[in-house]
Amino acid sequence: MAFTTSLDRPAAPLGIRDWIARKLETRRVEREKFRTYFRTYGELSRLSDRELADIGLARDDIAEVALRHAYG
Repeated sequence: MAFTTSLDRPAAPLGIRDWIARKLETRRVEREKFRTYFRTYGELSRLSDRELADIGLARDDIAEVALRHAYG
């Protein structure tokens, strides 16, 4: 009977600095998405109904379009 030894090690747990860095990066990305949503919403809201119709949108579509643009 043969015995084998596995050299695969589980991933080392994250240190506190790595954890904090990941949390800060996640927060930065989410904040940027939030800003993108409101910027897009604001820009589309400033268009007239005629301009919105020219690009194939109704005023009721603005929130959905801004969400899709910011969050995918």
